[in-house]
Amino acid sequence: MQRYFVTINDGFASFSKEDSHHFLNVMRGKKGDIIEVINEGKVYKAIIECVDPLQAKIVSEIEEERENPFKLILAFSLLKKGNDELVMQKCTELGAYSFIPFVSSRTIIRVDESDKKKKNERFSKIIKEAAMQSKRAMIPAISSILSFGELLNVEADIKLIAYEDEALNGKHLSEHIKNMDESKTCLVIVGPEGGFSKEEVDKAIACGFKPISLGKRILRAETASIYVSTIFSMKECGVI
Repeated sequence: MQRYFVTINDGFASFSKEDSHHFLNVMRGKKGDIIEVINEGKVYKAIIECVDPLQAKIVSEIEEERENPFKLILAFSLLKKGNDELVMQKCTELGAYSFIPFVSSRTIIRVDESDKKKKNERFSKIIKEAAMQSKRAMIPAISSILSFGELLNVEADIKLIAYEDEALNGKHLSEHIKNMDESKTCLVIVGPEGGFSKEEVDKAIACGFKPISLGKRILRAETASIYVSTIFSMKECGVI
């Protein structure tokens, strides 16, 4: 069943322009169709009552729990060849709570202020589509693109930075979140294609971050972010 994020007033759901187009022109939806809609984290069964403008009447609330209670704030470097978009898509599917894109000293992609706005609009669209596809009850938030220095000032209960020098002998991510409870947030920073400089890691540690291992092998930047999200999915399932 199709699922859309909507606004609800007086028992009726209203759709964005993009979602109206998708329902009517892509999915060939029509009056009388039954769909699922989401508002403020709650899922409802609804019936299409009007197509111009598109509106649906709320029928009943659907009880379900698809969100990971262990909140991962994933900070990822902008990546070339659209790999940062892959990160957001797959990590949204895996349950990441929110995203922080950033630029560090070894980030290959460079953006000016106008590029930042365009990228954030594109990122938001990808995240929303992935949330709809994976039937999530919320759309993960995404911040504006930060500098590495700005990123280090972001608040979280647990603050970790993935560092390749920790690969063989460092403490694994799973050990850091093993005793994490559902009231906490965990910020994990994953670097660009060239990794972090020693100076950047030292600055992060001075700001309260702990360097972590993501296993014995060195992962590509996009793989590392997906790996982090997978570990949090394992935490959700009780494996960790």
